[in-house]
Amino acid sequence: MHGANTARKAVAELIGGARAGRGGALLVRAEPGLGAGALLDHAAARFEAADGGGTVLRARGVAAETAVPYSGLHALLRPVAG
Repeated sequence: MHGANTARKAVAELIGGARAGRGGALLVRAEPGLGAGALLDHAAARFEAADGGGTVLRARGVAAETAVPYSGLHALLRPVAG
């Protein structure tokens, strides 16, 4: 992925902030095949393996659901909903 070192540094900073109790977000946008999925897999593994661990939630956008309000949020939270 072009700029992978910069992207991994941003991921490390985001994880460090989460560990320190700070919220944050990271937008990863790339054309198919440029390594965005690999970067996200790396970030998830790093966060889960870090001291104290953590839960990583994942969801994928589905074009057929673009007209369904909150479908992405539902897909993201359903696995951890009680």
